[in-house]
Amino acid sequence: WTVFVQCVTSDQQRETMYLQADVVERCMHAKVDDTASEGMMSSGSPGRRSGRSNMATLHPRQLTAKLSKASTLSELLSLQQRHGAQFDGIHVGAFWSRFKTLARGELGGLSHRLAPVCEQTVRMLPELDARQVANVAHAFAKARLFGTGPCQNVWAALQEAVLRSLGELNPQHLANTTWAFATAGRESPELFDVISAEVVRRGLGGFNEQNLSNTTWAFAKADREAPVLFDLISAEVVRRGLGGFNEQNLSNTSWAFAKAGHAAPALFDIISAEVVRRGLGDFNEQNLTNTAWAFAKAGRAASVLFDLISAEVVRRGLGAFNGQNLSNTAWAFATAGREAPALFDLISAEVVRRGLGDFKEQELSNTAWAFAQAGRASPELFAVISAEVVRRELGDFGAQALANTVCAFAKTGCTSPELFAVVSAEMVRRGLGDFKEQDLSNTAWAFAKAGRLAPALFDIIVAEVVRRGLGDFNEQNLSNTAWAFAKVGSAARVLFDLISAEVVRRGLGDFNAQELSNTAWAFATAGREAPALFDLISAEVVRRGLGDFNAQDLFNTVWAFAKAGREAPAFFDVISAEVVRRGLAGFHEQALSNTAWAFATVGRAAPELFGAICAEVVRRGLVGFSAQDLSNTAWAFAVLNPPSADALFGTACFSARCAHLEASLACAHLRQLHQWSLWREERGTRWPGLPDALRQACRDAFVDKEGQPSQLQSDVVRELRSRGAHVEEEHRCEASGYSIDALA
Repeated sequence: WTVFVQCVTSDQQRETMYLQADVVERCMHAKVDDTASEGMMSSGSPGRRSGRSNMATLHPRQLTAKLSKASTLSELLSLQQRHGAQFDGIHVGAFWSRFKTLARGELGGLSHRLAPVCEQTVRMLPELDARQVANVAHAFAKARLFGTGPCQNVWAALQEAVLRSLGELNPQHLANTTWAFATAGRESPELFDVISAEVVRRGLGGFNEQNLSNTTWAFAKADREAPVLFDLISAEVVRRGLGGFNEQNLSNTSWAFAKAGHAAPALFDIISAEVVRRGLGDFNEQNLTNTAWAFAKAGRAASVLFDLISAEVVRRGLGAFNGQNLSNTAWAFATAGREAPALFDLISAEVVRRGLGDFKEQELSNTAWAFAQAGRASPELFAVISAEVVRRELGDFGAQALANTVCAFAKTGCTSPELFAVVSAEMVRRGLGDFKEQDLSNTAWAFAKAGRLAPALFDIIVAEVVRRGLGDFNEQNLSNTAWAFAKVGSAARVLFDLISAEVVRRGLGDFNAQELSNTAWAFATAGREAPALFDLISAEVVRRGLGDFNAQDLFNTVWAFAKAGREAPAFFDVISAEVVRRGLAGFHEQALSNTAWAFATVGRAAPELFGAICAEVVRRGLVGFSAQDLSNTAWAFAVLNPPSADALFGTACFSARCAHLEASLACAHLRQLHQWSLWREERGTRWPGLPDALRQACRDAFVDKEGQPSQLQSDVVRELRSRGAHVEEEHRCEASGYSIDALA
């Protein structure tokens, strides 16, 4: 009988064998003892008993049934140990199908017993048909048998077996196989490419909704681009509709297209409509999160969908959301620009309540970023994030996570000294080689915005930028980097020269208004002369106009040109015209003052602009003007002598405000007000003057400042004296208090 079993090959013979076996067993009343430990099959002679073993040979169907009904992993592995020599393709499939059900991702300390069955599977894979190969792959993935060792060998053999049997795989097997390899994290570009080509060749008529969803999910999970396949699936889904998709299919499909970066607006539109139609009651927490994440990642800000998700999450609460769900949900709403205050408040309260122990480093960073991006500055939330980041010591934070975390804290004004200190130290420790250009720029911006001085960090940023160059910095990176170094008072010459040269090289066509303004402001603040850069900015502003500049961009840019001593008549004229055109309602008091100061500094008369400034100041009053705002405005009007000055200074409001702020006036302010008093006298006006004591203080401050002769002045005086002239250098005029360069 044993010899007969070994000789059977055809399906008909095997069926005959099964029938005969049943007859023999019934006639002999043979009772199979599965639990015997003796008489194991000889590995060198399958189907043949070794020695005097009393182990019974099971009927193939009986063996299949026992494999399928094993109640524990230990029992299943024991069956393979005793009867593995009888295994055919059906038994291998039955073993692994039962294994995936029993394992549920946990081996319970039995992993050391897997080697024999893995080795047997590798040997038998060439004999298995396409369905059996697909089932083994699916079982390995479901049981989470990844890792190295025997399992690794099975995966390698599986890839070869799949490639051999590809043409025989039906749609479900194709979908399950791609899902299995993606779930296992197997880098198998050849396999994914040939499966993609095979699916495209056949078409999708035989794929059900689960197959379509699993296939897209697998390619996205494996980071394998397949644009033709994704176009085909998108078109098929749009064609047949989504009635047959369950909630997980809907969520996974949208997630896959978003993860793959494959634009499919029609697909996202029908998914959104379907979700809104059926509601979210049957979506689990992972489905809710993935759907929101997918639409945000794909740039599809479906307002009705996001509002529905927000309402559902608030309704059911966050108790079943894990750390990743919480983080991704916040990230999705922030990225999509959807205001959801109740949702963000709920997430903040939940995070504060449970803590951040189950959050990965990227999730910590993304949560902070999301709240900052959404403008939801929650002090309690940022306090627990800061404490958790400091506790972990940052070793597992990636470069982007570090940069985004400090950016979030800076943007919300939650400038935790401990957090910034540990981040700075970690960056200096590990170096910046892994930081992308955006990370470098964002880090510098964050420390500057938060007012956290970190000289060692800024030094290594300079060194890294100089090392790699600026070719991969986008316009925002360039602008923000310059702004950051200027803001912290680090006038790194080599960095500013490099930025100036790069901007001049590429031109300003891709700079937006804020980037132009911030770049000019940075160079002026840092005191870095860059004539070519300022000329380029001036020409660009004149060329494109100022329609995209907000009020802050306007006054910062004009201030920068004045501070840098860049006389640019056409530039100042277009700014004057734009300010007059749109009005000054959006200018705060410092902006009004700085604008007037800038035009006066470069000597650019702009009567209409000064008339508008005068009218705006009179309309709102001087209560909001600081000592510096007040003195700069007075000085600017004195320098340019505009005809509108009577309206501003003709009442007692100005002199009263000066008297009110007398204690706050620094020497520089007093000197400016002295020049205003001189101008008032020159005009012969009847404006109320400064109180006598304040006026005297202004003159004293003006006179106390010693003149600083220029080289040209000294050369002229020396020449006059060589010719016998009596010359008094830096003569102080008693009437005005001015210092005369040379009085002969």
